[in-house]
Amino acid sequence: MNKLEIYKYIKNHIELCQVEKVSALEAIGRVSAERLEACIDIPNSNKAKYDGFAIHLMDYEKINYNHNSTQLKIIGSLGAGHCIQKELLPGTTINIMTGAEVPNNTAYVVPSEFANVISQEEVIIKKINPILDTIDFKGENCKKGQLVLDKNKIIDRNTIFDITNQGFKYIKVYKKPRVVILSTGDEISKIGTPYKRGIVYNSTSYAIAADIINHGGEVIIIDHLLDNIDEIVKGVEKFCKEADMVITTGGIAKGKFDYTKFIHKYIPTNILFMERDKPPRIIVSKLQDKWIINLSGSPRATFVSLEHVVIPILKTMLGILNKGERKYDSCNSRRV
Repeated sequence: MNKLEIYKYIKNHIELCQVEKVSALEAIGRVSAERLEACIDIPNSNKAKYDGFAIHLMDYEKINYNHNSTQLKIIGSLGAGHCIQKELLPGTTINIMTGAEVPNNTAYVVPSEFANVISQEEVIIKKINPILDTIDFKGENCKKGQLVLDKNKIIDRNTIFDITNQGFKYIKVYKKPRVVILSTGDEISKIGTPYKRGIVYNSTSYAIAADIINHGGEVIIIDHLLDNIDEIVKGVEKFCKEADMVITTGGIAKGKFDYTKFIHKYIPTNILFMERDKPPRIIVSKLQDKWIINLSGSPRATFVSLEHVVIPILKTMLGILNKGERKYDSCNSRRV
């Protein structure tokens, strides 16, 4: 069985992670465990896109068709976050700020640079640009009931914008799989210890950790065990109580000091797949709901197994393997 077939053989034994509710900031980079629909329209009313002057349809048409400036009476002013009960009539205008709700009968908002204020009561509209979109209409960016967050989606900047724009403070996400990485071998030395002739730093463990973290897992421990069957068995049993997955490197070939392969004689694991005769050597097993994955001591072989077995298991636990990038009409993502 080649490396590409291993995942197919074990995937039916993979279960989704448990779900937890976290704040919007804590959800960044996590995988959503629920679908969220818009509970309000965005914007929730017609709003001005520019600082300027709201004008009636008749005045808009007059300026647009005749290409002449027009003097209008200012009947009020309106700031962002506010609305006004007055209705625009032909010949009148309201000085409006970006984000403010446009008054009834507003056909267009003339940007300030196209106007000349001559007093507190009067303004001359010099011109309009009919191509310029000056009003955000109710529900233009997102309509109530529209999907803002799909399930099994990695939450990024755009999705955070969408869901917080709807007022959602908390989001259900899948818990990160907790992973322990154990290097084995008398020649392996922990990072940070003085260098001695014949040792090899456990850099492979850190490379594995980097991939685990990049794909949504949480590495809680990186440790090292000597070539001693009792120590390896105790270490794996101990960390299975703390983690969802224990990964070991080294000790599964046919060498005299390869002891990791024997742990399954002492731990009641369910071996799902085993290849010890040729690279990439790997043993995949479960202890109840905990994964134990024994990888080769060779960095090259380890990285092959990591890519084709370990990471697919993690992504399946998080509900994202083979989901692809879900296509949906995100409310405001296109506007960020």
